[in-house]
Amino acid sequence: MAHNSRKGSKVVGWTAQGDSFVVYEPNTFERTLLPRYFRHANLASFVRQLNKYDFHKVRVSSSSSTAAAPAPTSITSTGWEYWHSQFIRHRPELLVHIRVGPSRVLELTGSVNH
Repeated sequence: MAHNSRKGSKVVGWTAQGDSFVVYEPNTFERTLLPRYFRHANLASFVRQLNKYDFHKVRVSSSSSTAAAPAPTSITSTGWEYWHSQFIRHRPELLVHIRVGPSRVLELTGSVNH
């Protein structure tokens, strides 16, 4: 998934562990890669889609965690990191398990009220 800019720096790519990805250059990603692969150039819309499919932004934490999420690095000088349990480098067979999550309203109410 690594994609380099014309300057040779990495725009987006996998983490070393291969269990999350990082958008290293959000401005370049929005301007060049989003229009090419997603038919729009709106980073906020891309992030909404990640959220819709239950991707999580990896956040900085002062305590170490043994949770399923990778070691946090988040929005640091290295970029924006996102994680999903079924989005793993060299495991394309897991992609079928990534589905649109339930809406927040349905999660909170448990049903749709008319």
